[in-house]
Amino acid sequence: MTYYDVHPEPVISAGTNTAATSADWQTWAHQSETALRGAASGAADATVGGAFEDYLSSWNPKLQGIAKQAEAQGVNATSAANVVVGADGQSATLLNQPLQQGSELSSTLSRPITGN
Repeated sequence: MTYYDVHPEPVISAGTNTAATSADWQTWAHQSETALRGAASGAADATVGGAFEDYLSSWNPKLQGIAKQAEAQGVNATSAANVVVGADGQSATLLNQPLQQGSELSSTLSRPITGN
C-alpha cells in the first residue's frame, strides 16, 4: 500500500527561521561594503583604490540580494507547507462526505492511499 505522510510543522519552522536570518545577512552585507570602502579609501595607490571600488560596485548588489533571497526562501517554504496543510484539510472534508456512515479520516494524506 502506498501512502503520503505529511509533517508540515518542521517545514514551517525552517521557513520561519530562514526568513529570520535576513537581518543577519543584511548586516553582513553592510559590514562587507564598509570593509571594501575602507580598503578603497585607505589604498595608497589610486589604481588599487579604484580596483576596490570596482570590485565593490560589482559585488554590492549581490551582497544585498542574499538577504532578500533568504527571506524569500523562508517565506516560500512556509507558504508551500501551509498550502499542503490546506489541501490536506480540503481533501479530508471531500473524501469524508461519502464515508459519513463509517469512520472519518482526520488527514487524508497521512492515510494509506491505494493506487492502480
